[in-house]
Amino acid sequence: MAVIYMMMFVLNLYEYAKKNLGPLSSTVWTVEVAMITIVGPVYQRFKGVPDDFFALLDTKIDEAADKFDKHAPPLAKQVVYLTLGSIQKALKKTQAFVNEAQAGGLHTAIHSAATEYKLLLFNQSMKFWVGLEYQCPPIHTVAEKATPAAAYLSRKYNKVVRDLNLKGYTIFGYLPLVPIDQISTALNRARQRR
Repeated sequence: MAVIYMMMFVLNLYEYAKKNLGPLSSTVWTVEVAMITIVGPVYQRFKGVPDDFFALLDTKIDEAADKFDKHAPPLAKQVVYLTLGSIQKALKKTQAFVNEAQAGGLHTAIHSAATEYKLLLFNQSMKFWVGLEYQCPPIHTVAEKATPAAAYLSRKYNKVVRDLNLKGYTIFGYLPLVPIDQISTALNRARQRR
């Protein structure tokens, strides 16, 4: 059932995107024709297969999943559950993206997705850094010594950028600020999980 839901969702997303592409629509049409040429013969091959076969196949897959659940080692189950959880998260994120695109437009949805991606990338890089610190003690020592100076210089940089922007030098408004508090919080969280 989840596969059918996902297929319908992807098809609806594709149709929505196709309607709102503007100048790229001719390129999409070319790709669509190429895909039909490739997928068409596969569809024709399975077109005559009765629905009972697919129902039987679905039943067999359910039985195999039950057997897997009963007999698989805990590590294999954990991998499967983590994978399923990741797929469900991806589906939820995609659904949220589509809802946002429908409500606020494509620009708003892309901005939201970029913010979400930035947060994910930020958290993963903090986890990587903490893992690196623990596996390589010299890096941990250097980080302990350099952190106060880096925090001080980052605060000073943020202050200069804000002050110059407030004084009317709007070009400085485009410079990114160093997210000191977010870095500190993410590092503390990652270290606690370690």
